[in-house]
Amino acid sequence: MPAQDELDFDVVNEPLKKLLKAFPNLIYRAWPDEVKPDGGAQLILHSFATVATNTYETIVWICAEKPDSRGRKPEFVLSIPPLLRALLDQVFTICFMSEDVAGRSVEFFKSEWLEVNEKLTRLEEKHGNSRKWAEFFRTNRSLQDRLASLTSLTPKEKSGETRINYWPIPSQMRGRCRDSTTADYIEYLYEWFYREFSQEAHLSMPGLIVRGFPLVLVHKGEKSEAELEDHLKRVRSDTVVAALTLATALLSEIQGILNFPSVSQELRYLWGTLGAYWDKPSDLYAQRYEKLLH
Repeated sequence: MPAQDELDFDVVNEPLKKLLKAFPNLIYRAWPDEVKPDGGAQLILHSFATVATNTYETIVWICAEKPDSRGRKPEFVLSIPPLLRALLDQVFTICFMSEDVAGRSVEFFKSEWLEVNEKLTRLEEKHGNSRKWAEFFRTNRSLQDRLASLTSLTPKEKSGETRINYWPIPSQMRGRCRDSTTADYIEYLYEWFYREFSQEAHLSMPGLIVRGFPLVLVHKGEKSEAELEDHLKRVRSDTVVAALTLATALLSEIQGILNFPSVSQELRYLWGTLGAYWDKPSDLYAQRYEKLLH
């Protein structure tokens, strides 16, 4: 992959930051009439856009060389993979939801209600008689009731008589897709991004090699500090490209659903600029976003 300094970072970062800031406002103030906000779709997309902005800005701060920060160490970039995976998980979810925004928004909240209910039930079995936990249970059961009302949960679903499905993980989404092109793209993301990020987030052996061995080898004296510095520069470059690409992909998925005026053109500019320097953004754009943004 070409070095990051072949492209002025701000050429992409500034328009991307502008869009990341604009999307939460657009989602609430310019929601298109032809897209039903039923089932909490508006809340989901707004939350995802807000969380993605925070995650992206965190990654950029960790990777930044300027302005200098006394507490920021170059090796912190090795801790970013879980944040990249969080961005990727959001891309998966919105892509999967795009086939049926209203229906899958309901499904998303119902699955969340189920997981909250199971967690609270386990805790109540263990701590239900403790006064220290009483306020916790009151607050969380109240939030759970709000979730139930948002999704029109039926009494049979609450009792367990009617089964609620868990929200599918990325490896399960492909089999649930209605459209083959969406399924193929989810499979592409899984094969080329998700496996790698998951290994690094969970520290399986391939992930441990990537995140741990550079530090271990220096500690053991088998690599020099200069070699570590060169390695971290390459990791930082790859990490910034991944963050730019995933944040742009996430906004493109939302734009594919809501189609705000003029935004597609701005996103196409970002894809074109990224794709001129690196292969992966170009591949994603050709696979899905060239068509989606037209």
